[in-house]
Order: sequence, then C-alpha cells, then structure tokens
Amino acid sequence: MSSSSPAATATAATDLTMRDLYGGALRAMVPERFVDIRQVDGRLVTLQLREVPDHQEVFADTETEESVIVELLELDTDVANEQCARFHFQQIAEHNEAVRAQIVQEAQLTAADMPHLPEDALGYVLAGDQDVAKFRERSADAINTVRLFLAVLRLPRVGTDVLITVNVPVVVGAASSSRQHWGAGDLQAGLDHLRTLVGSIDVRDWGLFGSS
Repeated sequence: MSSSSPAATATAATDLTMRDLYGGALRAMVPERFVDIRQVDGRLVTLQLREVPDHQEVFADTETEESVIVELLELDTDVANEQCARFHFQQIAEHNEAVRAQIVQEAQLTAADMPHLPEDALGYVLAGDQDVAKFRERSADAINTVRLFLAVLRLPRVGTDVLITVNVPVVVGAASSSRQHWGAGDLQAGLDHLRTLVGSIDVRDWGLFGSS
C-alpha cells in the first residue's frame, strides 16, 4: 500500500466484470476469474469453511486461494468511525482464530474514492496480516500468513457498515492442506481489486437495508 489513498484509481485491468450482489441490490466490479463460492465444487470447496450466510457475498479465484468477501453488518455506534477498520480486522482475526494479527497500514477514504455512495458515507481502509490455519490444522508448519486488504464503508442513513475484504495468501505453510493447490498470491493485484471494488460499488436498491 503506497502513501496515497488505497482506493485511488486502480491499475487498468482487462478481466473485470460488473457483478450483481444481494440479488442486484448492490453492484460492484469483481475480477472475472473470481467465481461465486456458492456455485463451485471440486477443489474450491476447500475455500468454504462454512455455509455462506445471507449477509455475505463471497468470490474466490479458481487458480489461487485469493478471495473477495462483501458483508453487510450493523453499524456499531460504540465504535468510533476512525476505529472501525481496526475493529472489523480484529473481529475477523478472532473469528479465524488467528495466532497473529498485525496491521500494516491504515487510511481514510475521500468521496472521490467511493463516487457512487451518498455524501454522508464514510470510508476507511486497512492492510494487515493474519497467521491462520485451515480446518484446525494447528501444527506450526500448517500456519498460513494472509494479507487482508479491508475497506469499511459506513452508511449512517441505514445504520450499516459495508465490509469489503480481499484476502491474499502471503506464505503457505509447508504442512498446510492449501499447499498442494495454491501458493503465495499477488499483493499488488489484491490491492488493485480492493480499489476497484470500493470505486465501483453502487447501491441500486436501498430497500436492501430496510430503508426506502
């Protein structure tokens, strides 16, 4: 992540496609090679540790273990705006039972970074690493390091945090079950994916949030 805002204009890409999220209530650009995890089988099943709940949209690269997760979460007014990215990063670490979680960089977004959202929307981004193991593989050699590029788009008018996370493997443990299928991912590409998602996300139906 450079010193400029992480949601600055993304590097041009040729494999992007506009995806309908939540039945078309939201739309955003996602790399074409990322597939809806609900619709895959075979080796990609290893990406899905649990059933995808209704408040999430999950996409995964068919050639790597990189993934994109979009979540709709209740805006917790007890969490200060400037702390919301850290809060969600820590929540993810706890959910994943991470043995280490380290924040690398944080920044606040500008309106230009998220042009399709209302003026009162607030955006915060964070890059950080988490050491996690899949399927409760707890030997030291099974631990994987994953870089999370995370954006929180706060929508006060509907009391919602839109949480976008791009997960990129940095180190795949020698004894990890992931090693036979995947290796380390491309960090710059992961950052570009987050930039593109933030810059393109558009609410088409505010009724998704229980608001007209």
